[in-house]
Amino acid sequence: GCGAYSAPYSIGNGDWDEIEDDGGKVASLDETTTLYPNPSNGLITIDFGYDIEGVTIDVIDIRGAKVRSFNNTDFAASTLELDLSELPSAMYNVIIVSGDQVTRKKIVINK
Repeated sequence: GCGAYSAPYSIGNGDWDEIEDDGGKVASLDETTTLYPNPSNGLITIDFGYDIEGVTIDVIDIRGAKVRSFNNTDFAASTLELDLSELPSAMYNVIIVSGDQVTRKKIVINK
């Protein structure tokens, strides 16, 4: 993968709503993070709500497969743009990991 982190979530049996977040350490990142536009044509902005660095973002499809991974460790930013336009129209989970915080957002790609 991209980077040396241990993903603190698991996806099993194709049940993509049951992602464990390793103790619920999601409060501030989860509360402040928004993805837009949603639905999207594939160009997505993630707004963290504050400057953040050391972020890993995994895009998971409905089968639980990681289809994209982004690792932003070089700079602090409050927003990050993802180009998912090559992915087919579907719903995806976006897993955002920063330090000990994990949040999951759903995005719909509709072309």
